[in-house]
Formats: sequence, structure tokens, C-alpha cells
Amino acid sequence: MSTDGLTVTNTVDTVVKSILTTLEMTQNRIYYFEVEVKNGKTTSDMMIGVCDKSTYSGTSFMSHNARGWALYTNGGSIYHNSGSQNYGDGSVPTNSTVGCVVDFTSGTGSMYFIVNGESWGLAYNGITKPVMAAVTLYHSGDQIKINRYARLRLKDYKTKRSRT
Repeated sequence: MSTDGLTVTNTVDTVVKSILTTLEMTQNRIYYFEVEVKNGKTTSDMMIGVCDKSTYSGTSFMSHNARGWALYTNGGSIYHNSGSQNYGDGSVPTNSTVGCVVDFTSGTGSMYFIVNGESWGLAYNGITKPVMAAVTLYHSGDQIKINRYARLRLKDYKTKRSRT
């Protein structure tokens, strides 16, 4: 972890490192956080999403339990409870910005991802509080930077954008 607490780098190859942020989602409102995928050994084997701190393990993928939901940057799949499904527009390349919207305005949460300013649409429904923003790094050299001043700028984050 960098001295400013915003950049996280994995220093050991093929050892899972999951990190919880301080953003705890407990209220009925829209939450947004954003990370920059700064470095990756391959396309990157990172996960970005949310998990319950009571099921959190710093040495396992944060979405490999019933209380974790994430975007897997290598291939653009989404993972929950160790299961995956296709999502998005492919892998998230190095130097990309990934935004995560968790909308709890109706009580249970819906999650959306925004990659480089383009919405990838709805990823999950039925997320229950409390959860915390989290990331998982896998390869040595994998690095993310948390944008602590991120603001949700894309008004229509619910509509998937098509690449043209």
C-alpha cells in the first residue's frame, strides 16, 4: 500500500490479495467508487466490487462467497458465490478506469460497472447491506489506484453502451 493509502500493489505472484476500502454501504442511497487499473501482468486478474466484511478474507477472491459480487477484469465476467457469467465488452486493459455503482435506493442493491466512461449495464440485483467496496489482486505487479474524489458523472449508468 502506498503511503497515501490510495495505491495497492501485489508483490507476490499467484497469491490472492483482497483489500477492503473504507467505503461501507449501509444506507438506502446510491454509492459510487472508482479505481484505475494501473498495472497488470496479463490483461490482469483483478476483481473490483463489493463484499461483506464479515465474510472477508484477505487471502481469497472477495467474490467467492455468498456475500461478494465483482467484475473480473480478465474477460469481463462477473463473479458471485464462486460462480461466473458473461458480462461486459471483454477484458479491462491496463490503464483503464473502472467505476462501480451500487444503487440501494429501493432497499436491496443493484450493481453496475462503468469502464472508461461507458456503462456495461446491470451486473447484479438483490445485493443486501452492509457491504464494502473491495478489490482483489492476483499477480505480482498487479496494481490499482483508488480515486478518492470520484464522482458519478454518467447519468444514464443503467443503460449499456454499445461499442461502435
